Amino acid sequence: MLPPPHNARRRKQVKILFMLIVALLMVSFSPMIRVIATELLPRRPFRLGRANISIPKDWGVLPPTAQKLGAVRTCRTIFCRSSLRASVVFESSNLPANSDDVWESASRKIFQKDHSSNTYSFSISGPSVAWKCLDFEAPASERQFVMSCMSWDLALTSVASGDI
Repeated sequence: MLPPPHNARRRKQVKILFMLIVALLMVSFSPMIRVIATELLPRRPFRLGRANISIPKDWGVLPPTAQKLGAVRTCRTIFCRSSLRASVVFESSNLPANSDDVWESASRKIFQKDHSSNTYSFSISGPSVAWKCLDFEAPASERQFVMSCMSWDLALTSVASGDI
């Protein structure tokens, strides 16, 4: 049996070690802790023009305006290459209906200027709305995506980007 002063010192060392481990875990996983805290709060859909937009709870919502809504998905630990993992922005469109060519031409020019790569278009259709989208062919080494979409039914444009 150890003398009482040694037991007290040992208990104090274990207590300090435990507190340091808890502090390290809290610092390392603080982004995830914030996500869990926001998960407990309900989130209502955002209204933008004629659309109701639901953002997942684990995405952070940028301050919305009457014309624009943005959301970001951040890294869940402090060990990520960059803190921003993905983002999406929805914006009310002022383009007249059926100006597909204007939107597509402008989007292609921006993609080619910013990413100097080929783009391809595709459509996404749902029961009540259709989207026309452009995506660029990123080299596999870049491990990122950028996509721009337009819905004439909702008068909305969106741009999504992030890491793959």
